[in-house]
Amino acid sequence: MREFIVLAALAGFSGLVASQSIDLDYVKALPDPTYTIASDKASQTIPYNQDAAMESAADLASATPLPVSAKFRRSTAQGRSFSKRNGDCQPVPTTPNLYNAVVDPAESFQADNELAQVALSASTPSGYTQTFSNKKAASQANGYMGYTLLSSYDTTTCANKCNQALGCQGFNIYFERSPSIVPAPSCPNPPGTPNIFCVLWGGPVTEETARNDGQWRDQFHVVIAGSNGYVLTSSMNPLSSKAINAPRDCNDDDAYMGMRMFTDNAPFDPERCKAVCEATSQYNIEHNSDPSKPPRLCKFFDTYILSKNYISQGQACFMYTQYWDPEVYATNDGQWDGEGNHYTISSSVFFHNGTDVVTPVCPSDITRLQGDNSASAFCAAYIDYEPPTTSTVTSYTSTTTVEACGGAPTNRVKRDEQDAAIVEAVVAVYPQKIGANATGAAQITIPAESMTVSEVYASATSEAASQLGVDAPATMTSANAAVTARAVPTETPSFFVGRDSREISSACSHIATGTATRTVEAVATATNVGSCAQYPTVCENGDQPQLIAGSFTSSTDNIDDTFFTLNLPFEICIYDSCSTRAHMTTNGMLHLGTDGNPWFVNAPLPAYAGQPYLYAFWDDLYIYYQQKHYMDYAVCGSAGHRTITFDWRMGRYAAPSNGPLYSFSATFYEDKPSRVYLRYFGTTDQGSSATVGMEGTSGGQSTKYQYSFNEAKITDGLGLIFDPHANYFGVAAS
Repeated sequence: MREFIVLAALAGFSGLVASQSIDLDYVKALPDPTYTIASDKASQTIPYNQDAAMESAADLASATPLPVSAKFRRSTAQGRSFSKRNGDCQPVPTTPNLYNAVVDPAESFQADNELAQVALSASTPSGYTQTFSNKKAASQANGYMGYTLLSSYDTTTCANKCNQALGCQGFNIYFERSPSIVPAPSCPNPPGTPNIFCVLWGGPVTEETARNDGQWRDQFHVVIAGSNGYVLTSSMNPLSSKAINAPRDCNDDDAYMGMRMFTDNAPFDPERCKAVCEATSQYNIEHNSDPSKPPRLCKFFDTYILSKNYISQGQACFMYTQYWDPEVYATNDGQWDGEGNHYTISSSVFFHNGTDVVTPVCPSDITRLQGDNSASAFCAAYIDYEPPTTSTVTSYTSTTTVEACGGAPTNRVKRDEQDAAIVEAVVAVYPQKIGANATGAAQITIPAESMTVSEVYASATSEAASQLGVDAPATMTSANAAVTARAVPTETPSFFVGRDSREISSACSHIATGTATRTVEAVATATNVGSCAQYPTVCENGDQPQLIAGSFTSSTDNIDDTFFTLNLPFEICIYDSCSTRAHMTTNGMLHLGTDGNPWFVNAPLPAYAGQPYLYAFWDDLYIYYQQKHYMDYAVCGSAGHRTITFDWRMGRYAAPSNGPLYSFSATFYEDKPSRVYLRYFGTTDQGSSATVGMEGTSGGQSTKYQYSFNEAKITDGLGLIFDPHANYFGVAAS
């Protein structure tokens, strides 16, 4: 089973519109949800069997792809019904009149000030948010889960019952004027009793759902007083009232796969939508009409409670073939039909596939990978591409000049020889950094008349090791072998990991290249080394950043694998750990705690057993002598609303001193201490050897979020927001 990752745990109170509009004909064809109330009892429990519900959902979705046949329901009845009651005129369970309520007549019960004060003064249980207070109506929400008669108006006891019920999302506690005996023609209007109800719901209990104002039982009038509603705080978020409105993808294809509905009045449960998503993918795999193309797979879904005029119609699942960032694309917020009915959504949550790639191959990806030697070599091997055995001869007709920052490169690049049939490979070999006698990259020329591309690079790697006087890659320590492995061109590039084989073959047909016999005229280049402008963070009022390491003009030292301890003017947080003391490392990490760790070999998360780490861009970075490389921080704004931004502008270990530049920042907020905003101005290899994410502890448990690990997805201009308290991790809206 694929792993799906929740992007935002949300619940709220609005609706949907636009290209993925609700299929109202499909919704109206389904039966309305129904539930049965066992009246005249001390309690009623409606258990939810999650395993059975998921199995049923998957079985139906596997049988057919058509939404119209996926009618998940228990019965075709509408609304609520009542089960068989006790015998006529027989006593029923009651609660003591603890608050001296005036029970008769019904109007006096509803106007009783004592009951109103009890409701208004009730405490809100830990972990819950109150949504309405002292109403004269009870809730009719999504997923009826039963009730209990309480001896007192105790919100904490009611909340504990919700906490113990799988799927419970909210509860309603209220006074009801109930009959003391079962009404019948021989006892049509018996004396009333003030029962206290605790009712559990598998969906948000809101003011809009408080619509049950009582009923008549024979001549006895059942009425409600002092009704309070509560929902789990963890389920509330501004995006809860939004649904995805996705554009066409980068290949002008529609990523939307359709919707499904559950109308069985079960509690809201994203796991059922996950089961449908996976079953739909399996169905499409087994019924793929064109085997030369990948089947349409569900890799992202949005599920929510759909309501008509604030009455639940059930749980909807919207499925997509790719991920769409909710912060950007969750914009649908309301839909009406031609009869004036208002369809709204609540509890909207978004999940993406955690094991497969959730974005398509775009034309820009092909263009970028065509210039990547490792990707070209991989693709050549993957599709058995046979390159010609001749080479390109270049004739230089003139010279143009380009500008570069800082001093001349420390690693020279050889110009191509003009004889035929050679391949020139730059192969980096990294010996162990501590105590190493040799560093850098070797420039190797290997005859290629009878070699494949992979054989050329294998030979080049061996010769590079010999030239630099270090051990062959196979005998290096594990930390260095991981770096060396990235030089082997036949290793699967991170861009292709998790993709369908047909998708890889299609992309590789545009990427694999070889040498061909041709003569071209080109313009040679010369480098003019000069001074380039720097852009550290500067506050709006003009306050300048404080330098930590390196220089804004010309560093006086080489700095590697080092951390710097900073005392900050306000607390910043990583998950539940907050401190005014932070450790900033040269390898793109920020740590809260007693010490820093500048370890240079990045790893997947968790890497440090839940210690509070921000991995802004964890890679083997380096501040070079006489370069404009630096680390700084800037505190901006007024007290209570300040920000602190940490800047990194670095080179990379064993690269030319004025070679690849890595420039990025991390901003923390005084009034939102759990939020961090990451910005990437230039990362050269886009994170193909870096880790981006954070780890720490939440509620006493270790936790982590990994945006990327050795994936080329950190594009220039990218913005990310990590905010554990708001439960949002993802791309910042532009």
